[in-house]
Amino acid sequence: MRRRGIAPPRTRSKQQLISSTESRIVRLVSDGYTNRQIAMAIQVSEKTVESRLTRLFARTGCRSRVELATASLEGRLAEKTAVS
Repeated sequence: MRRRGIAPPRTRSKQQLISSTESRIVRLVSDGYTNRQIAMAIQVSEKTVESRLTRLFARTGCRSRVELATASLEGRLAEKTAVS
């Protein structure tokens, strides 16, 4: 695959831990929100949303918003909990 210039699929672990903000972004993506709408909803810049989505894609092995939403629905994404 690499010789043809195609990136091989990333390995995926059973569950990926994501922060509460990232979890909210995933929910909004699942609801069909655009990056601009997500930025307005969580009161950050559109560039921050793009950056967080890029990191989520890299950590989860997802290549699209649809795959990210599917991973969430299938329970492959777990939210980090604060340890006291």
